[in-house]
Amino acid sequence: MPSYRAQSDKRVIHFHGDLGEHCADCSDVAGWLCDFPIGGDLTCDRRLCERHGRVVGDNAHYCLTHYRQWRAMNPGEPDYQMTHLRRDTLPAMAQVALGFLKEAFDRRDQGHRGEGITPFLRNSAIPLGADGVRVGQGDVADAPYESLAGGLHWCLEHDLIEVCWRQPPGRDPQPWFAMTRSGLAVMEGETVERG
Repeated sequence: MPSYRAQSDKRVIHFHGDLGEHCADCSDVAGWLCDFPIGGDLTCDRRLCERHGRVVGDNAHYCLTHYRQWRAMNPGEPDYQMTHLRRDTLPAMAQVALGFLKEAFDRRDQGHRGEGITPFLRNSAIPLGADGVRVGQGDVADAPYESLAGGLHWCLEHDLIEVCWRQPPGRDPQPWFAMTRSGLAVMEGETVERG
């Protein structure tokens, strides 16, 4: 069984399973291939994890070497701002966060997708522990592929989730998270264009 190792700023995580190819630069799972053109119809195709790849366009990624080369050739080009959100291009922890919320939504939703959807989304809100409290209390600097808090923060910035505060009897208020219509659309396989 293949073994993987993911590196974050805080620790190294080891895990086993058949999750696909390894990143060419580390032992993490490769989710992307480098799309840098190398001549003809060929691209670099170096296997990349989120840490060792750079997003340069809608579903376009470069390895670090080709990203630096592209930057040198395009010094005035602004960094890519994600404009089309799809489930397979979201940062890993953003996908995890949305997965938790989609599971809660599916348990409560009766299949209705009409005008009353917003109350269903709000009623499926769940608390997400200490990471959720960190996000609810302010900005989180964690990368969205390194922590749940980073993923939640990324989803909030991209309007895929919303936060509402609830105070259970006898306890401190805590943030509960729910998907927005855009978040639900992304989790159901649609592509959402950001305005």
